[in-house]
Amino acid sequence: MTITEHDVRRTALNLLIFFVAGVLAGLVFWMLHEHAPALPWPALVGLLGIVLGENLGVRVKNRMFTRLGGAGSDTRPSHHAS
Repeated sequence: MTITEHDVRRTALNLLIFFVAGVLAGLVFWMLHEHAPALPWPALVGLLGIVLGENLGVRVKNRMFTRLGGAGSDTRPSHHAS
């Protein structure tokens, strides 16, 4: 799998969007004079678990397809034309 410049830009844009969404959520909590529902470190560990779980799921699914004679490639939809 080759990583293209388009993939890097799309990933960077997604990260920027997620960061801005987090900042906006933080501002909402600040305006409501509330603390975030989770401490920062446990929240980050939870997010890491979500990412690892998603990647593990893709790998297990690919392995199952490979053993069953399927394509064995990433089954997530592609956002660019071939």
